[in-house]
Amino acid sequence: MKMIYKRLFFVMLVIFVANLFAAPIMNLPVLLSQPDGVTINAFQSGDEFHCWVHDEEGFTIIRDESTGFWSWAVESHIRDGDIESSGIPIHSVSAHSLGLTPFINISEELYLDKRVAWEGDNNIFTRTTPNTGTVNNIVIFIRFYDDSEFGQNPPQNNLTFYTNVSQYDAMFNNIGPGVNSQRQYFRTTSYWDGN
Repeated sequence: MKMIYKRLFFVMLVIFVANLFAAPIMNLPVLLSQPDGVTINAFQSGDEFHCWVHDEEGFTIIRDESTGFWSWAVESHIRDGDIESSGIPIHSVSAHSLGLTPFINISEELYLDKRVAWEGDNNIFTRTTPNTGTVNNIVIFIRFYDDSEFGQNPPQNNLTFYTNVSQYDAMFNNIGPGVNSQRQYFRTTSYWDGN
């Protein structure tokens, strides 16, 4: 009975991880480098749809497209609800001396436009994983203390780790009668008789 609960827990964990989205970040420290070599400590906040850079007091920072300098942001004169560069590098003049307003950002309407565009391009099968190039996977192996592979009351340092990638590949992908792999487990539990 315990094995059924363990397998159910594992399947639920896989489903949960597969459906994760990026979490919002707040005040993540970043180091900005100016073209003249000056470095500035700043922060990033946002989510997978829109991320913005700001100082510790919340004054918005944006890279000026024409000069490449990180500059103070102001409300756009061209597009309603947008922000643009003031053209004034953040290390030359303080935001207070310019009379800027903290926490300016794009409007909710522009944010929702970005979100709709992102969700339209990224359905459940293509979210953010590239379809070309190299994809690196992180694999976390879990063994429960009372699993039969350990024997009775094993010491904590008695784990065997494989160094050959083909051994890990076999643990996940081998199929056939009597094979103990993740792929075979899913084939068996779902009564799959194809490849």
